[in-house]
Amino acid sequence: MWRNGETHEFATWLHSHNAEKPPKERAGFYGLDLYSLFTSTRAIVDYLEDVDPALAALARHRFGCLTPW
Repeated sequence: MWRNGETHEFATWLHSHNAEKPPKERAGFYGLDLYSLFTSTRAIVDYLEDVDPALAALARHRFGCLTPW
């Protein structure tokens, strides 16, 4: 979905836009893979279970709002 010219151009522009800004003033580009929503969220929670179980619990709770979809 995001592997296209428009996204590449935007990411390149954003990188240069942020280059001279201090970290707190930088813009970000975030997203979630909706085509494999549950596979993606499961992979995140599985990873966090290994590195930070408390954060895994928080992620599981927050991802819960996506269950209607």
